[in-house]
Amino acid sequence: MAGNDRTHHQGNGNDPAEGKAARKFSWKEPSLVFTIIGVVITALALGRDVIGFEFPLGSTPARSVGTTASSTPETSSPPPSPPSPGPTSPRPGPTSPPAASGTTLADLTPLAGGSNLQRVPGTTTFRLPCASNTDGDLYRAVKFAVPRRDATGLSARVRPDGIGDDVEVTVRIDNLEGERVQLRPGQESSALSTPLVGGGTLELRLTCNKPGGAVTFSDAVLTK
Repeated sequence: MAGNDRTHHQGNGNDPAEGKAARKFSWKEPSLVFTIIGVVITALALGRDVIGFEFPLGSTPARSVGTTASSTPETSSPPPSPPSPGPTSPRPGPTSPPAASGTTLADLTPLAGGSNLQRVPGTTTFRLPCASNTDGDLYRAVKFAVPRRDATGLSARVRPDGIGDDVEVTVRIDNLEGERVQLRPGQESSALSTPLVGGGTLELRLTCNKPGGAVTFSDAVLTK
C-alpha cells in the first residue's frame, strides 16, 4: 500500500496539469528571455537599415534635416520708420528788384543842401536826417542839377532809420512837387521813382512829424 502511494505521488508524466506547469516554468528561463529580446532588437535594426523606418520606443524621433520647415514661427521685423525730415531751409525773404542803371546821385555834387547829405563811405548810399522842427527848421532837403540829355527819370529805394513817427519823402522837379512817399517806424524799404520830364533840378525833401532819425536812400540813380 505504501509503495502504491509513492508511485502515485511521483506520477507518470502524462498528467496535463503537470505539462502546463512545466511550460509556465520554461518561459521564465533567463536564456529564453534574452534570446527573444535579441531577436526583437535585430529585427528593429534590420527594418531601420532596409526601409528606413524606426519604431517609437518612448523617445522623440530626431527631426529630419532638409525640407522640414521649422515649427517655430518667425517673428516679423517691425517696418522701418520713415526717415526723419531734415532741417527745413528758411524761406527766402522778399528780394529787391535789381538797381536801375544810370548816373548815381551820390556821384553828383549837390547844388544846395550838401551839408544835409550824410554819405555812407564806400557805397552809393546816403542819408537825410529829420529837421529839429523848431525855429523854422521844418524839413531837410538836398538839390541836384539834372543832365537833361542823359536822364529821363529817378529810381531809388528809401528806408526809415530810427524815426519816432511817420515821415514823408517828396521829390520836387524844378521846384514843382512830384512823387511823395509816406514811411512809418520799422517799415521795410520802399521804391521811389518819378519821371524828370525835362526838368533842370531835382530836390529830395524830408519832412518828419518828430525830430530825430533819418531816411536812407539806396540805389538812387538818374535813369536814361
